[in-house]
Amino acid sequence: MGLRTTIASAVASAFTALGDIPQSATYRRTTTVYDPTTGNNTSTNSDTTVTGIFTRFSEQELGRSAYLQITDVKMILQQSSLAITPSLQLDTIINGGNTYNIVNFNPDPAGATYVFQLRAP
Repeated sequence: MGLRTTIASAVASAFTALGDIPQSATYRRTTTVYDPTTGNNTSTNSDTTVTGIFTRFSEQELGRSAYLQITDVKMILQQSSLAITPSLQLDTIINGGNTYNIVNFNPDPAGATYVFQLRAP
């Protein structure tokens, strides 16, 4: 077993051990297709249920970045729970009745998690 596999397994165990702290959310990809015959755009949503840890950014993180806003939300998600690569232009996350745009996301070096910067529109 390689180091990446070991880390991914440890992250999965940590998510399980956290009990009710991780929350269920909807990961939504919206694609738009142009129909040249009608001249209309048609949007389609593809929803995936994911489980993530939602929190706020620390004061230190806020102070280091000009792009973070105090109302931004941080979400940590296991990469293995998402079959697609995230997109800033196409994707949103819905949690607790709130829809968030993905402002930024970063995978960890081991490929076990994504850390999302989310912002309400």
